[in-house]
Amino acid sequence: MLNNKLITKYAYTLASLGMNVQKGQDVMIETNIENHWFSKILAEECYKLGARKVSIVYLDLELNKIESKYCSVEDIATIKNWEK
Repeated sequence: MLNNKLITKYAYTLASLGMNVQKGQDVMIETNIENHWFSKILAEECYKLGARKVSIVYLDLELNKIESKYCSVEDIATIKNWEK
C-alpha cells in the first residue's frame, strides 16, 4: 500500500485542483464503501482548504444490485426530497 504522506498529497491535489474546493463551500463526496478510508482523508483535506461542511455518501454496489432486482422502475426513478 502507498505511504500515508503520498496518499495525503493525492487527497490534497484532488480537493484543491480536481474539486476546486473554496472557503465556505459545502462539499459532498460520493464514493463506494470500499474506499471509506480514503474519503476520510479527502474530507480532512477539504476542511483544511476551508470547506464549511463535508458530507460523505457511501455507495454499496451489491446493495444497488439487490435494489434493482426487487424495486419497480418507478420507485428507482423517483427522486426523493432528501436526495435533492
